[in-house]
Amino acid sequence: MCRSDLLLLDEPTNHLDLEMRHRLSQALQDFQGAMVIVSHDRHLLRTTTDRLLLVNNGRVDEFKDDLDAYPRWLKQSRAAPDAKAIPAAPAQHSASVRKERKRQQAEQRRSIQPLRDQLRRLDQELASLNEKNGELEIELARSELYDDANKHRLQALISAKRELDQRLAATEEAWLSVGEELEAAQHD
Repeated sequence: MCRSDLLLLDEPTNHLDLEMRHRLSQALQDFQGAMVIVSHDRHLLRTTTDRLLLVNNGRVDEFKDDLDAYPRWLKQSRAAPDAKAIPAAPAQHSASVRKERKRQQAEQRRSIQPLRDQLRRLDQELASLNEKNGELEIELARSELYDDANKHRLQALISAKRELDQRLAATEEAWLSVGEELEAAQHD
């Protein structure tokens, strides 16, 4: 059996549905080796990475800030296209400026925490609903269920499946909506 201690993933969620994105995120969280992930999927990056590296102007540097600060960095770097490294204003070294920046970052984290909590709850609900959906599909695949004697059971299962599909669709829609709201709040 061959075991790899390094994964290199380039945009791994591009063509995955919500369930598969969730399962990939869980699998990567359980992975014991090193990973290099290139992705625009902020949720995946938040749930699976410890360090962020920035490739810019032919260099690779550690991005010392968090993922939420990246849009600000990008905006600053576009405003100063000749910058060779991560820009840092000289005033950022004063204690009062650092203290104020940390206070603002903490306030932003506090303000978006309810959205993160809601997204986490929706993730858990989606996992639970998908598990129930799998169980129902297994039950509906049983050939004896389609005998005349099991007609009422079949109708009950079809009704349950229809209701579960509606709950799944509504929960996925809520998950997407909250995810977009969270992403927008993080850019503010």
